[in-house]
Amino acid sequence: IAEKFAMDAEIHDAKKRMKVLLMVSRFGHCLNDLLYRWKIGALPIDIVGVVSNHFDYQKVVVNHDIPFHHIKVTKDNKPQAEAQLLELVEQTGTELVVLAR
Repeated sequence: IAEKFAMDAEIHDAKKRMKVLLMVSRFGHCLNDLLYRWKIGALPIDIVGVVSNHFDYQKVVVNHDIPFHHIKVTKDNKPQAEAQLLELVEQTGTELVVLAR
């Protein structure tokens, strides 16, 4: 199937916990849901951090003992903010970025 659609595909061991970086903006309902599912063991992932362009959910994240990262994004600094995000992905060994929205 991957060849047919010119896709790259990989098969991973489902027992290996993937390193995940969550991104959140001002809407926290998805973040709260993901954190709850992670906390009860329904999401077998390692959350390496949460990154946001706002501080709205910093306390929630820190209370879960997860590193919180703020990256300010404006129309003038978008390329620099994206570079910061990519650097964070590398530093944390992130394997999957999830937009909690």
